[in-house]
Amino acid sequence: MVKRLKDEPALPPEDVVAKSGFVFSFDDFRGWYRVTHRLQQSSGSIYRDPTDTEIEQAFESYQQSRSDFY
Repeated sequence: MVKRLKDEPALPPEDVVAKSGFVFSFDDFRGWYRVTHRLQQSSGSIYRDPTDTEIEQAFESYQQSRSDFY
């Protein structure tokens, strides 16, 4: 999964995982999203954790995208 995120930086991480067909509960998605968000930051940049609202919006997008890639 990490390799795919690095190979496809134009897609948001929630779309990459939706495209893969992997199914997350919200709690699992929240933990995964925080890690993925950090991995996508360039080294040397100041990191800011995603807010709860950003994670909720990403999860909604993930759920909608899952049906697009089904």
